[in-house]
Amino acid sequence: MENSKIKTNLFYAIVSQLVVLVISITTSLVLPKVLSIEYFGYWQLFLFYISYIGVTHLGVLDGIYLRLGGKFPEEIDKSLFTQQFIVYGLYFAVVGLAVSFLFNQSHWQLFMMVGINIVIGNLFSYIGYVLQATNQIKLFSQANIFEKILFFGSLVIFFVLEKNNYLDYIYIYTISRLIALCYLAIKTKHYFTYTKIKIVVLKEIYENLLAGFPLLLANFSSMLVLGFARLMVEKNWGIATFSKISFAISLTNLLLLFVSQVSLVLFPALKRANKSHLNLLFTKLNYLISMCMLFGLLFYPIVFFIVVNWLPKYYDSLYYLALLLPMCLYEGKMQMIHTTYFKALRKERSLLMLNFISALISIVGVMCAIQLNSIDGVIYSVVVAVIFRSFLAYFIIVDALVLNVELNEWVSLIVIWLYVFLINQFSMLSAMLLYSFVLVGYMYITRDKLKPIIQRLRRKYE
Repeated sequence: MENSKIKTNLFYAIVSQLVVLVISITTSLVLPKVLSIEYFGYWQLFLFYISYIGVTHLGVLDGIYLRLGGKFPEEIDKSLFTQQFIVYGLYFAVVGLAVSFLFNQSHWQLFMMVGINIVIGNLFSYIGYVLQATNQIKLFSQANIFEKILFFGSLVIFFVLEKNNYLDYIYIYTISRLIALCYLAIKTKHYFTYTKIKIVVLKEIYENLLAGFPLLLANFSSMLVLGFARLMVEKNWGIATFSKISFAISLTNLLLLFVSQVSLVLFPALKRANKSHLNLLFTKLNYLISMCMLFGLLFYPIVFFIVVNWLPKYYDSLYYLALLLPMCLYEGKMQMIHTTYFKALRKERSLLMLNFISALISIVGVMCAIQLNSIDGVIYSVVVAVIFRSFLAYFIIVDALVLNVELNEWVSLIVIWLYVFLINQFSMLSAMLLYSFVLVGYMYITRDKLKPIIQRLRRKYE
């Protein structure tokens, strides 16, 4: 029964992310086409700011996710669920108004929309976290699909009408999120009940805060690894350079969308799993993600061809993309495996320390790169920090599960840096051809891990 539930949730998570992936790819290619480089930069700046709206809940939503993780839907306390929704809604409204007015500078409309999204985004996350923690992935996936389709439909209409103001797209993004929130609230109306705000809700919020605040700090530190670099690029090199680097980052994020959704399915299952299952899953997942991500780098020429022919004004972004792609492997493993295991093992404080050190490495590297006026230095600082974080996380989990360090970790690191060397020293065709030979060598060295996977696939389809 449990395996069936996991497969069902995984199916809906995959379908959801396939829809999100297709829409995100289209959006990433359409908006840069219709907007100027400067206006696309402001659109990316808006997305950058709202990526931090989760900080405003101070960890209470993370606490809900952790404390409810592994429980069943019928265990949800309707009275507490309703009271918390009301209290959080009022709190987010105050924070949203503060952001709208305190940061009311030259682009006041942008900050006003950020303030509105603080309310909408956090309330959507509140309901979504409850659904994810109680293994109701299907409903949450449907809400995500609904939101993306709404935005995509509006985007197509605006594209046909040749709307070239970034604010128009911010407005339809916000309206789509609001409608999706209403949809989710209607679908979960059985959890809402008439109740008065009682003192017990403050105790519940406090306990959520205690549980979730370390995870919030960990997530915030994690975001600073790349976020600080982006902010410094905008401040020191201007909105145009920020736009081009953000475009490259948005392309790498497309590869991570699928991975992040799968991790949402894994967490409730891992919370219920015993240690032997945790060990087995960790070993398999670690190798599979490494292999998939390493082979995924072969798609770079396709992206190169599309950008050169469709968005020639972003040709410079391809260089940044080539440097950022190695980050996808380790960020993907961090999101799907390492962070999920840290949560399941309740090692939030270890995750916080790990992300803090990584953020510090990134910040120091970026500041040095700024002094040298080197954009490349900024990007390499981020990539090194991400790889360091993933490696250290792997060793911490291996120690907690009493496992041996696998050869695959060292081999994949060598393969990544060989990719960076090849893409910078050879032509596209030569680099990809040589990298293909490197991957053949990788499969041969890790053949002991690969053989069971191939044998299982043969048995399934024979």
